[in-house]
Amino acid sequence: MLSPSCRPLETSSTVREFVAGIRDAIIGHRNLYESGMILDDFMAENIILSKPDERGVSKGFLVDLDMASLRRNHDDWDCPKAMSGIKKYMALELLEAIDEKEYTLKQTYRHDLESFFYVLIAGCMSYCRKEAPKHLQYWHSDNTRFCFTSKQSDIILHFQKKILNYFTPVFECVQELALSLRQILFDDKSVGYGTPENPNVLYDPIIRAFDDTIRKLEGEKVFNSSLIMVLLFICLLTLSIMFDS
Repeated sequence: MLSPSCRPLETSSTVREFVAGIRDAIIGHRNLYESGMILDDFMAENIILSKPDERGVSKGFLVDLDMASLRRNHDDWDCPKAMSGIKKYMALELLEAIDEKEYTLKQTYRHDLESFFYVLIAGCMSYCRKEAPKHLQYWHSDNTRFCFTSKQSDIILHFQKKILNYFTPVFECVQELALSLRQILFDDKSVGYGTPENPNVLYDPIIRAFDDTIRKLEGEKVFNSSLIMVLLFICLLTLSIMFDS
């Protein structure tokens, strides 16, 4: 259950708030990893936004870590664990392993980082739209092979055509970030699907790419006007109750 002062990521009122919420969650994920935890069952609903502070800035947090896997010592990192997760946000390597019934593939921090990437691009393709693009819906097909091949084609072969070109107009300013994350996760031949032993190889450039985008979005206009009206109504209602009492 969400605290009254928190709300889902999808209620972001600006692109900056959406992007910063994911960035903050990645930083939180890094802290969890350093404490010996991997999420294993990641979805967009794991990210929530805090109540805005005095500057009007919200923070992103990770919640509902019921499926998080705790590795208590270094040797545990080499132990495979049954794979879990929401297909829409699941890493390609995990989807392929499930399709080929290789259930011993261990989940790593890199798989979680890839899931954050999918949260970002799925939001940019879906928010401010009545319905998500049809090919994005294929990512959570009951047919794992179809789910894997569809996502792999969209991400690896047709990223511009099937992903960036479907960003809603308000999210076009995030296209450069999406390209950077794809480069970091997939185009570097030293990384590929594999998980670097040194996590900083991925965490550092990913967080830096988010920071660069957030700086460019300073002073950005509100896009989720309906949310603002709801928040205004809640504030007025709260004031009314205070005066009545």
